[in-house]
Amino acid sequence: MSAALQTEDGGTVVWLGFTAVFIGVAGIVGGALARGSPRAAALILPLTGVLGFVAISFGWLLAGPTLIVGAVLAWFGRTRTETGPGTATG
Repeated sequence: MSAALQTEDGGTVVWLGFTAVFIGVAGIVGGALARGSPRAAALILPLTGVLGFVAISFGWLLAGPTLIVGAVLAWFGRTRTETGPGTATG
């Protein structure tokens, strides 16, 4: 890639891209944990949101704020009790 674009830092760009893919997968895992373990999700989601900005900057413009909003929603959703449709009430 570096030779094709005639740049010296092409390897860095490739590694940051691979890093962003792994950060994205970690964000998906954090989102999956939001229902069962909201505290863990509230820790993982903003961390992946910020790390993505560090890795690929402008390319993370949509995913980063979405992950951070997801963390806020997971944090505030953690105190909800399990009452609602489908729960037995004596």
